[in-house]
Amino acid sequence: MQAKLYRIFCSASTNVAVDNFADRLDQTTSSVCKRYNAGKQQEDSTRMRHRLVVRAFRMQDEFAAVMHLLRYPIPESDSPRIPIAKTSKWRFHLSISSWLLAVLGSRAVGVRELTPDDSEGLFRLRASIEERSQYSTLLAVAKGEIGWDEFVLSGALPEDAGHALLKAVIEAADIVCATPSMATDDVCREWRTSVARGIAIDEAASMTRADLACVWGNSLLPCFLAGDDKQLPPAVMTGDEQDSEGNLIHRFIADGKLSALEYLMGTGLPVYRLKTQLRMGCGLFDMAAKEIYPEVPFAYDTCCDVTLDKFAVGRDLESYARAKYPNLVPAPSGTLQPIFVHCEGSSVFVDKITGSKYSRDQIKIALDFAVDLLKVRPGITSSNLVLLTPYLSNVALIATMRKSREYAASLVHMPRATTIDGFQGQEGDIVLVVMSTNRQSGPGFVCEPARLNLLLTRQRSGLVIFGDLTIAVPAAIVAAGPGAPSTDDNGKDEKGKGKSKGKSKGKGKGDLPIRVYHSDGSVGFTKATVLRNVFRALAAAGRFVVIKATKLEEA
Repeated sequence: MQAKLYRIFCSASTNVAVDNFADRLDQTTSSVCKRYNAGKQQEDSTRMRHRLVVRAFRMQDEFAAVMHLLRYPIPESDSPRIPIAKTSKWRFHLSISSWLLAVLGSRAVGVRELTPDDSEGLFRLRASIEERSQYSTLLAVAKGEIGWDEFVLSGALPEDAGHALLKAVIEAADIVCATPSMATDDVCREWRTSVARGIAIDEAASMTRADLACVWGNSLLPCFLAGDDKQLPPAVMTGDEQDSEGNLIHRFIADGKLSALEYLMGTGLPVYRLKTQLRMGCGLFDMAAKEIYPEVPFAYDTCCDVTLDKFAVGRDLESYARAKYPNLVPAPSGTLQPIFVHCEGSSVFVDKITGSKYSRDQIKIALDFAVDLLKVRPGITSSNLVLLTPYLSNVALIATMRKSREYAASLVHMPRATTIDGFQGQEGDIVLVVMSTNRQSGPGFVCEPARLNLLLTRQRSGLVIFGDLTIAVPAAIVAAGPGAPSTDDNGKDEKGKGKSKGKSKGKGKGDLPIRVYHSDGSVGFTKATVLRNVFRALAAAGRFVVIKATKLEEA
């Protein structure tokens, strides 16, 4: 799209999704240029240059970051933090400030050095700055030729001049990535309406129509939307609030959950549906395909062959699990399969204020599993692992427990744990999911198909789920262990109690609702059909192991 139309404005529903979009675009343009330029001399006029991908944030934050990194290019223990609000989602990678510092030749940590294959616009901006005498001290302090005090005495950099330089980076960009809110900011709006020749939207299934209007509205530009309507819909934050008389404050909840992607699909616009798996190793998408996308015939591409080097960590995970737990049924030849770790006797607690669940027992089992995996299989590093959980309370508890002596050193490079929702649009080599649910607490909102879809599709090479299998599988089957002969009717006795007479029941129709205990003490019920099917499939395939929880706290 960029090669055809030239300059593209990109957006997504959340800051995380925009960050991920920008990262992938930058990685793609770098890899394409590397392959295209292979074997060509540097002076060859046919060499391709990297497209300049800029992740745009508020100009005030960008300017503050530039000035801070000019003063503290090498962070020290007593260096203050960048003076940006803690609520800001600003980050340095691909930001406007990062590119400006690269143009200035800054020696600050994290600033990339421009190469001959970088965007020509960056070199034109560098030449323009070097030609102007008012920027001589700016260049000198960036390169470390003068100190900060001398730079300040010479007049430093006025804020309006700094904003002008930052704006020049935007003007040189080939692709600008920003949230719908930032799309209405003066600088981004000007670039989007007068320079951009196309719009690209990622995670469009979770973007509201109003946000799409902020990006695409009144532009008549070609717009390409990508997303999955089987994943999380747009967030409606006031869905259950009522006034003093019990009337819903927001009476258009269902309308608010209709995403931009679904709306445009409903109008009859052409839709290109991907039917080839290009990311996960063979076998890892089978369960999601069967339960979430049963109507879509799909196939694995040859790049999903599990014998490839990029899936080595997945093969190591399978070998480790088979050696550690001999009863675990091996994955079929040529495939990798998810593993469920049943945390027997684990306790789950519910925050009385937020209703968020947490389980110290399940977290400990997951962290112990990760540490032992890294110890036994040195081919896997902590950076290959991603730890996800459905609940914010569990995220906070994981962060606390990881600081302890037994985990801190081994898991130092593992990314911070996050919620499943917060990881939408991202992926990891091996994903460890801590469910923080058990038979007493019920499955919680993980039983929602959209959220379960996210849970099952974030991995490239391996997926390990830690939780309570008896939520959906009879305790007798779990107690028998993997590979034990299955019984009919999901563990009911052989006399046929509970069996229907005459016509057989359809899939899941004979299941009793799962009891759910809410934080206010009330009791609810849910069929949780997809969750039941997933748990039962793992149990039937023998892809589960049992680990007894060591009680760490009392209720």
